[in-house]
Amino acid sequence: MRLEKIPQQNEKDDKYGIRLIHNRTFCELYARAKDVQEKWIAKLTQFCVLTNYSSCFVNMKVIGKGSFAKVRIRTHNIIFQVYLAKRKSDNAELAVKTFDKSLLLSVDKAKV
Repeated sequence: MRLEKIPQQNEKDDKYGIRLIHNRTFCELYARAKDVQEKWIAKLTQFCVLTNYSSCFVNMKVIGKGSFAKVRIRTHNIIFQVYLAKRKSDNAELAVKTFDKSLLLSVDKAKV
């Protein structure tokens, strides 16, 4: 599932929305206050794919690299990097593992 913040149409608009997307279908939720929207996003990002990484985090340095991941039955060489990153919302420092999602999407799903 993917999570997107819905941009406001104008500054006077008092609706703060999020959109949950899964398999080309979506559900939109609206809050009356920005802080409520941010709380929803904070909780839901634990369960959703993050598509706006650079707007939420700043990579400080690479702290690890690798090239092994297990996907279902078969093993694929997937390059990943581990970054020390700072979350913009609260300046918390976290270790974040990243990889190129296109490599997973290119796997022949019929053989997996």
